[in-house]
Amino acid sequence: MRTHRILLVVLLLVANAAPAMTQSITRYVRYSHGGTTSYGILDAGGQQLRELRGDPFANNALTGRTFALKDVRLLAPVAPSKVIAVGLNYQSHLGERPPARYPGLFTKYPTSIIASGDPIPLTSDAANVHYEGEMVIVIGRRAKNVAREAAKSHVFGVTAGNDVSERSWQRADLQWFRAKASDGFGPIGPAIVTGLNYDDLLLQTRLNGTVVQSQRTRDLIFSVADIVSYVSHYVTLEPGDVIFTGTPGTTQQMKAGDVIEVELEGVGVLTNRVTQSSAPPPTIVAAGTVAQPSSQPMASGGFPIHSTDRPQPPVVRPPALAGPRPAPADAIVLFDGMSLAKWRSSAEKGPARWRVADGYMEVVRGTGSIETVQSFGDAQLHIEWMTPSPPRGEGQNRGNSGVFLMGRYEVQIHDSHENATYPDGQAGAIYGQFPPLVNASRRPGEWQEYDIIFHAPQFDVAGTLTSPARMTVFHNGVLVQDNVALLGPTSHRRRDPYEAHADRLPLSLQDHGEPVRFRNIWIRALR
Repeated sequence: MRTHRILLVVLLLVANAAPAMTQSITRYVRYSHGGTTSYGILDAGGQQLRELRGDPFANNALTGRTFALKDVRLLAPVAPSKVIAVGLNYQSHLGERPPARYPGLFTKYPTSIIASGDPIPLTSDAANVHYEGEMVIVIGRRAKNVAREAAKSHVFGVTAGNDVSERSWQRADLQWFRAKASDGFGPIGPAIVTGLNYDDLLLQTRLNGTVVQSQRTRDLIFSVADIVSYVSHYVTLEPGDVIFTGTPGTTQQMKAGDVIEVELEGVGVLTNRVTQSSAPPPTIVAAGTVAQPSSQPMASGGFPIHSTDRPQPPVVRPPALAGPRPAPADAIVLFDGMSLAKWRSSAEKGPARWRVADGYMEVVRGTGSIETVQSFGDAQLHIEWMTPSPPRGEGQNRGNSGVFLMGRYEVQIHDSHENATYPDGQAGAIYGQFPPLVNASRRPGEWQEYDIIFHAPQFDVAGTLTSPARMTVFHNGVLVQDNVALLGPTSHRRRDPYEAHADRLPLSLQDHGEPVRFRNIWIRALR
C-alpha cells in the first residue's frame, strides 16, 4: 500500500505539472493483474487506469475495463526487444574532453530492464557500481534508415531510466557485457508519456534524497532525432525498443541500501533500492588447466592479482603543483620538513633512520619502513612525494614505495610516468586490488601529491567484519579511486582476509629500497 501511495503522489504531481508539449499528454503503463500482463492509460488524476486491448504501439483500443492503481502491480512500462544506449552525450559528463563526431553506442539486454520499485540486484563481486540518470526514448514505429527530419515520427514517447554501471568492470572487461547489461542494470519507468517536448525536459537524479544530477535535455550533444536517425542506419528499430540517451554531470558509487530516484519532467519518478548478494562468483577454469585458487588470488574486475593482461589506465595530464599545500587548522602535521620526531621504525619501534634534508625526508635503503608514533582510524591524509631523477630501473623496480593506512591498506607509490607495470601496482593503485581510474603521474623528479579519504573497516564484538575499509584517492588533484570497498588487507600476490584489529593503528611508509622522497605530510582525524 505504501508503494502505491508514493506512486499516486508522484503521478498527481506529474499531472499538475506543465512541461512544454507538442500534443495532448497521455501516460501509458504496463501492469499485472490477476496473473495477466496488460497495458493501460492512466487517467488525469493518476488513480485509475483504463485497459488497452493490446500494446499501445499497434492498438490503442480500450477494452472498457478500468482498475484502481492500488489494485495492480506496475511493471516496466515496456518489454523491449532491443535496449540501446548512448554514452558521453552531455558536455557536463565529458568534462574537458571534446565531444564525439557521432553518438557512441552500446547495448544492454532486455533482462537488464526492471520496473520502478524493483530492487537493483548487485552480485557479490560488483564493487564500484554507479547510477546514471537518463531520459529514455521509446520507439513507436519501425525505423530503418530514417532521415533526421523524419526521426521524431518514429518516437512513441519517453520514460525515465537509470543506466546502472559497474565502473571497475567497464575498465577491465573486453566489452561492457557485465558492466552495463547485468540483470537489473536498466531500471525504466514509471510510465511512457507521449506529447512532451522531449528536447527540453528537466532530468534529475537523487541519491538517498539528495540531488546529485540535474540538467535539461536541451543540453544533449546529440538530440533525440539525431540518435534515432543514426541508430536506424545500422539497426532496425521495432516498436517498443528503447534507447537510453546519456547521463549528465558526474556520478557516484551506490551501495546496498541506497535509494536512487530518477525524475524526468512530465514523466514521474523512477525509484529503486540497491541490494547485493553474498553468494561468491563462480570459479572459472580454462580448458586444459587445473583450478588452483590458492595460487591465483583475484584482484578487482575478475583479474588475478598483478595481472599484466589487465588494460592500462588512460593517461591524464595533472594540473601543476604550485607548492606545498597548507595544512588545515585542525590537521596534525606529521612531517614539517625538519624532524622525524613523529615517526619511528616500524620493525624496531626505535628512532626512524631515514634521511632529512632541504625540507624532505628520503628513504634510506635497508633501514626499514617507518610508521607514525600516533595511531589513526578514519582520516583525511595529505602526502607529497617524489621519485628519483634520473629514473633507475623499470617496472616495479623504479621509484617504488607505498603509504599504508593503519599499516595494512596500501596506496601504491611508484614512478608510473612512461613506465609500464601491472595496473594494480602503479601509482594511485590500491595495491593488488584496484588500478587507478587514470594514470595522473608527473615526471620523475617532480613533486606529486595524494589526498586520501580513508574509512577503517568495522568489526562486531565477535571479530566478524561488518563493513569493509573504503578509500577515495586523488592523485595530483585527479580522482583515481572513488570510494572503493577494499577486498581485505593489501598484499603481494596473495589475498589475505580481513582480521579484526584495533580502531586506530599507525600510518606507515615503505622502504622498498629506492630513494623516494616525502614532504608536507598532514592528517585530519575524521572520527
